[in-house]
Amino acid sequence: MKTANILDYKQFPDISFEDFQAIPYIEDRKEIAKRNKILRTDAYNRTMDYIKWDRWDKNETFYLALRKAQNKKFNVIYGVKNIVDEVLRIPVTQKELDFADDYYKYQAQKWWNDKFNKKRWQKVIDEHEWMLPIKVYWVPDGTILKPGEPALRVEWEAELAAIFEPIFMRLFYQSVVATNARIIEEILDEWRIVEFGYRSSINDDMHISAMESLIVWAWINKTSSDVTAATLDIFADWTTAHRFFTAYPTEDEAMQEAVEKNEKISLLVDSVEAYAWIDKIIDLKIKYPKKIIAPRLDSGDLANQAVYALKKMKENNMLNSMKDKIVVADISTIDDIIEIELAVTNAWFNPKDYIVYWLWGLLIAREKTRDIVSAWYKLSNTEEWWTMKFSNDKWKESIPGVPNIEIRNWKRYIVQEDEKQDWVRLLIPLYDKWEFFYDRPKIDDMQLARKRMLDTAEFADYESKFSDETMKIIEEVKKRVWKK
Repeated sequence: MKTANILDYKQFPDISFEDFQAIPYIEDRKEIAKRNKILRTDAYNRTMDYIKWDRWDKNETFYLALRKAQNKKFNVIYGVKNIVDEVLRIPVTQKELDFADDYYKYQAQKWWNDKFNKKRWQKVIDEHEWMLPIKVYWVPDGTILKPGEPALRVEWEAELAAIFEPIFMRLFYQSVVATNARIIEEILDEWRIVEFGYRSSINDDMHISAMESLIVWAWINKTSSDVTAATLDIFADWTTAHRFFTAYPTEDEAMQEAVEKNEKISLLVDSVEAYAWIDKIIDLKIKYPKKIIAPRLDSGDLANQAVYALKKMKENNMLNSMKDKIVVADISTIDDIIEIELAVTNAWFNPKDYIVYWLWGLLIAREKTRDIVSAWYKLSNTEEWWTMKFSNDKWKESIPGVPNIEIRNWKRYIVQEDEKQDWVRLLIPLYDKWEFFYDRPKIDDMQLARKRMLDTAEFADYESKFSDETMKIIEEVKKRVWKK
């Protein structure tokens, strides 16, 4: 049987804009429109490209950075290759351009924003074999960066290097998830987290992307989502919910049946009264000593409930760290985790032996926005001059030139690409005018990113500063911009 190229499913279909307009179904329209790479920009990038077309042959350099960090120390960069592969691996077709051209003519009829540089895309198709003639440098997935350091650099013709800014900016999400998971991992120092955030995710793509990052940083390889587990080849974990207990004449009958039909099960304790239900679960553990039965603490004073459950298990000789676990769920903040760990430790139990966390919103949704890390994509260089953004707040100032990061003399330097290299440069080639310096993203890449994280962690505490050459460029830009 012939196997279809997986890229076929991502390519733009043979459809005209007129036929598209006749489709009434939102989901079908969405699936078609988002495959058109020419449309995958926004109106202000499109407008600037239209205005600057006379400068089309002037090369420009842009870089992407996360200017803040959740822990004020570092960010882990994850997802660059996935994003670049999504828009650069698949050729731009004449069908896409014809569709886009008709769409923007339709915009003009509506008196909407119809600014469209058709010449730009026709040139890509006619002269560049349908592939974008840009150059992309990246820090490999899993790299630790200090706030403000460039994670991605894109070079080539004016505005073509910026047209996919909205897509490149999405790097922030997986990086925020990964960094947050790293902070939690440093607190727990064990594989004690199961991800239960499928219901907290906006869609499947968001959940799968989040789970990739969680695997890299916290080695979380258990999830409640079947589609994510299948995609990433990881373990799907399970529990019982409130509705299960209310579906039986009594909660005791529900518990009994759940235990009898599972060798391993966690039982929710807050459908009626948490402490009484913890006692019921202890009784079931006594009755079924060969089964793994864990109370799941889901609301209220979780720290005190955890201590109470541990003391009850101790009274009944149930402190086998391999099977006597307590599941703590519905954690809203990292401070809540610290509180539970401290309460359990102060009660003379080792939380690493007995406490497992099932987390959802905290891992994939809570405070996972672009603003959290202040992500931006800035022009830093043109053929005529270096350029940068100035501000009264120094952390809001951009980097001029063609920046890279070099580790040397036990410091981190933001250097210029043409400077003499002494030690290790972090930004390396990813894509250069039809040539890919990487394989398509694979499952094994998560393990490689994990290794990269461990390898670059030793540099995370190094001071970050500008090289002499970068400082020289900053001063020259100041003289030009501030000249009266």
